[in-house]
Amino acid sequence: MANKSNKTFLAFLIGTIAGAAVGLLLAPKKGEETREDVSAWLKEKREASREALTELREKSGEALSELKEKGNDVVTDIKDRFPQQKEKVVSAIKAGRDALRRSGVKKETQKAEA
Repeated sequence: MANKSNKTFLAFLIGTIAGAAVGLLLAPKKGEETREDVSAWLKEKREASREALTELREKSGEALSELKEKGNDVVTDIKDRFPQQKEKVVSAIKAGRDALRRSGVKKETQKAEA
């Protein structure tokens, strides 16, 4: 999927560059005016890119903080539940051990009576 996105972006970029080149070649303005326009356009796009990058960094930082907080909540929840689950497991093991002992005692008693 990422490969398809890369190809699409590359095609878009090549098309943009080709369109800009054709536009420059066929421009009705003088070279100096065209250069000034291109320079202003590039400056505008550079600023827009910086703003978009800053916004992306902020959003990703917020998302990362939120993810860390949720992860901490899950860890805390697991830590809180662990003693309860541990007690259940220990009780089950003891009950199983007791049942096994009672079963073993019955078999020994039956063998002794026979």
